[in-house]
Amino acid sequence: MQKLAALIMRGRVYAMLIAAVFGVISLLLPALQPITTTLSGGAVALVTLRLGVREAAYVILGALLGVMAVVVPLFGGPAAAVVLVAIVWLPVAVLALVLRHTVSMALALQVAVLLAGAVVIGIHGLIPDPAAWWRDMLTSMIQQSQLDKAGLEQIGQMLQRVAPYMTGMVASALMLSALLGLMAGRWWQSLLYNPGGFGAEFRTLQLGSRVAYLSVVVLAASLFGQFALGDSLAAIATDLLVVLVIIYALQGL
Repeated sequence: MQKLAALIMRGRVYAMLIAAVFGVISLLLPALQPITTTLSGGAVALVTLRLGVREAAYVILGALLGVMAVVVPLFGGPAAAVVLVAIVWLPVAVLALVLRHTVSMALALQVAVLLAGAVVIGIHGLIPDPAAWWRDMLTSMIQQSQLDKAGLEQIGQMLQRVAPYMTGMVASALMLSALLGLMAGRWWQSLLYNPGGFGAEFRTLQLGSRVAYLSVVVLAASLFGQFALGDSLAAIATDLLVVLVIIYALQGL
């Protein structure tokens, strides 16, 4: 990994190529996405942490052009490349920029929670009943599969239980992907310029009292909000609670 980090820092073109290659692999081989998106986002994070937002913008733009050169002929349009920028590189760059200027991993994680919360609120604002929307979409997907009737019924019952939490799960997945990319970049930076620094930083990670107070409020709203706030706000609180559980699991590590 140190050699990969050193290659990224050799120059702008190398960083673009590495971010683009792993980005293309993540689009073509979804099973490898947890690894490839982390490495692709880590390249962007390392450049942002070490060289700042201007150099990161060059790398993101160059990597985007590289990914588009592959995906446009394969998928018939640039949508997949744009999605890669929107859900991987830009969030990672924002978090890395926060970490670069504050030298606070805790604050970077707090910003990640805010971004995930914005995703949750945005989905609830755009879709009147997100749980029903997820249920219909996932049901349509499984009905196109080759499962027998018993298998479809079993999965359908599972979807009934999972659908109310899907918005929070999706927001959490996006947040976790960005944080893994950030931490990969921070680890590489430590390997090259500050040996042992990442371990010390990670072991002392604390989200702080503000997130703790927020978590108590969100938990209360999730449990009792439907009586005082209505079903819609209670559903938002439940999705936000999923995000907070994931971020505390990361701190728990």
